Amino acid sequence: MVADADAPLLTSPLNARHAELGAKFAQFGGWSMPLEYTGAVTEHRAVRAGVGMFDVSHLGKAVVKGPGAAAFVNTCLTNDLAKLRPGQAQYTLCCTSEGGVGRITWCRCACGSPASPASRRASSAREAPTASETSAR
Repeated sequence: MVADADAPLLTSPLNARHAELGAKFAQFGGWSMPLEYTGAVTEHRAVRAGVGMFDVSHLGKAVVKGPGAAAFVNTCLTNDLAKLRPGQAQYTLCCTSEGGVGRITWCRCACGSPASPASRRASSAREAPTASETSAR
């Protein structure tokens, strides 16, 4: 994604909380994103000893639905998303048409039935190809 240099920076829904906690911000792909709070070493130690969070609201989303959607998504990813139940999610790899890794992806089952064609949602840093674009390769 290439950001328009004249456009105002986008902010995540957590932006105010990041600012309240003293985050130092940086520009990333058209977004104002928290870079650090107290310093890399201090934050590294805190995460190793406890827990950390990463704001992913700047990442893109792709919703795949329609006839054959669930089967199509499963041909693009390395995990079997049919095993997910509504509300469940997992990390998986999104493959390129050559079989390499294109993206590390977070997928979740977003509907009432895991068997429904609209049941898979994938988030990545770019738009996912449609079923017809992929089958034409």
